[in-house]
Amino acid sequence: MLLTLLALAIAPGLALGLFFYLRDRFRKEPLWQLVITFLLGAVILIPAAITSVIIQRLTGWTSDEPGILRLFLGALLVVGLVEEGW
Repeated sequence: MLLTLLALAIAPGLALGLFFYLRDRFRKEPLWQLVITFLLGAVILIPAAITSVIIQRLTGWTSDEPGILRLFLGALLVVGLVEEGW
């Protein structure tokens, strides 16, 4: 089950990376640079998730709260700003 979820999480990134690598006709970057960039993108999720949890606890925002406006604002301000900031 865990490997299936991991594969489902990684598959879109690998598919897009492979698509753009194969479609690049003018200047192909070395494959090792693309792999390192992909791995760094995966590693940066760890501090982003920790920061998001800390902000959620400090502000009291949880995704279980009713109300579409509260969910929208929480997702926009907490999740969006933290992930894009990292």
